[in-house]
Amino acid sequence: METKPISYAGFSVLVPTDWDVGAIRLEQGMTMLGIQDAERNRIEVRWEKAGLKKARQEARRKGKPMEKRLLRPDEVSEKFHQEAKKKIKGLDVQEGVAEEKIGGHTAAISSWSDSQGSGYDAVWFCGNTDRYYYLHFVGAEEQFRSIIKGITCHTSLPYYRWQYLGLNLSLPKDFELVSQKAEVGRLIAVFRGYWEPQKKKGPASFLRPAPLPEPRRLMVERYNLTRLGDADPAPWARKEINSLGHKYLGGIKFEKREEDQAVNGHRASALLFSQGGGLFRKPSAFYLACSWTCPESNSAYLLVVPLKPHHDYRQDEKLPTCPQYVSCHWAAAETSINPAVENHEGSGSEKGSEQQHKSS
Repeated sequence: METKPISYAGFSVLVPTDWDVGAIRLEQGMTMLGIQDAERNRIEVRWEKAGLKKARQEARRKGKPMEKRLLRPDEVSEKFHQEAKKKIKGLDVQEGVAEEKIGGHTAAISSWSDSQGSGYDAVWFCGNTDRYYYLHFVGAEEQFRSIIKGITCHTSLPYYRWQYLGLNLSLPKDFELVSQKAEVGRLIAVFRGYWEPQKKKGPASFLRPAPLPEPRRLMVERYNLTRLGDADPAPWARKEINSLGHKYLGGIKFEKREEDQAVNGHRASALLFSQGGGLFRKPSAFYLACSWTCPESNSAYLLVVPLKPHHDYRQDEKLPTCPQYVSCHWAAAETSINPAVENHEGSGSEKGSEQQHKSS
């Protein structure tokens, strides 16, 4: 059976090629990813921070033992199913069916059945990301065990893969998805990240708190070339940049800087624009927008990336190079490989990975 990876914020799973993301929900620190085939939902995976890293830091700061206790996966599973039984009539759950290793961590496996079908659940804790994971699977045991073998919940790479709905991104770990819009032939994803706090200089710097990190937006759009038709991609890109900038940045100004660059072997147009500013005031931020067409994927792409603050890029001789965050076309063989396994650390021992505790 041919498979492909679906990767999202550090979580990756190999699924059959005809399965894809059907739902994404972000609420109160919890992320839910739904994966379905042509007929029904097959996988629902949720994760949320356990708060262990924060509790350890607080205990060190106070010089006291850590008060927070890490719940075992079976305890988390039981609590979750107690809540689920209140919402789903006829839900029958058998706890403690087995224990399996998922991503190098011990997971509590339970089976379930209701009026709609049957399947398996898995709950585990990943110390590297400080997350509790809950996986709900609809289907037979053989397929369930095949699915969990292709799961990776953390990586030592300096970036996270985002591979879903035709997007193939590799973004710095501090970026999180805050908004997306999917329609026929078009997908827009908006991410948010933060710069490091700027250090104040001078003898009185210790009296002033460090400024808060500035939020930054990164936007990616994938547009079907068939939908674009015979239209010139350049005016389309400017129109989309202007639309995204006003919607997510609150207003932008195009600077008279445009260059030809290369992205994934394609000729790309790089354009500089600024945010904020005005009469006698410098812009508060600069962004680089790169647009190109990819015949291999039959798509036009637009990538908008924030540039580092406290620098006037209008004075530079050349624009910054567009980062290679987007893989617009890739070899078919790569779809059968779970990319998050590269340089995977801690996969052999749950204890070792929890001790390392490399939080994202």
